[in-house]
Amino acid sequence: MRIGLGLRGQLVVALSVAFIGAFALLGVTAIQLGRRSQAAERARDAAAIARTLDAALGPEPRFDAFVRASSALVGEGRVRGVELDGGMAEPGRQGLTGHRPRHEA
Repeated sequence: MRIGLGLRGQLVVALSVAFIGAFALLGVTAIQLGRRSQAAERARDAAAIARTLDAALGPEPRFDAFVRASSALVGEGRVRGVELDGGMAEPGRQGLTGHRPRHEA
């Protein structure tokens, strides 16, 4: 007496493995696309905030104007910190700064 899967059983096992592998790859791909989309959205938001802050401060920013404008931004939405690294005698910082990615206006 011979015990085995037979042709039908082998086909079921092979197709099951193929479907499981395909859906696993599809799930990984969907997760990666979602992460990339979120990262791109954060980058666009950060660039828009940098342009807005640049427009609000003008060509010769003053420290008190920077503090007012950045205080309004920090804590709103996903803004954790703002740093102005030029145009003033010393860099202005508000909230958490020094993290990447960096967006310049």
